[in-house]
Amino acid sequence: MILSCHNISKAFLENQVLANVSFHIEDYEKAAIVGINGAGKTTLLRILVGQMQPDQGSVTTESFPSPKEKLSAILPRIRMWTAPKPSMRSSCPSSRN
Repeated sequence: MILSCHNISKAFLENQVLANVSFHIEDYEKAAIVGINGAGKTTLLRILVGQMQPDQGSVTTESFPSPKEKLSAILPRIRMWTAPKPSMRSSCPSSRN
């Protein structure tokens, strides 16, 4: 196991961006984090690499000799994409026939 997260939660003032996030990544696996702007993708990544502390929950990683080696092991396994917000126009009936 490279990385394990258990019930990660994080809020900024009244804005809860992560709530009870749990997953693990094995040595042979890769993961994707997908969400709209403001969904907490960057916050989660910062918590995973130790740049930010969660309000609740825990992150467990393999033992790495240095923070640089930890980043080198974790970051290539995780990709982030920003998903477009659903369009209001796509749910409205067209006025053209």
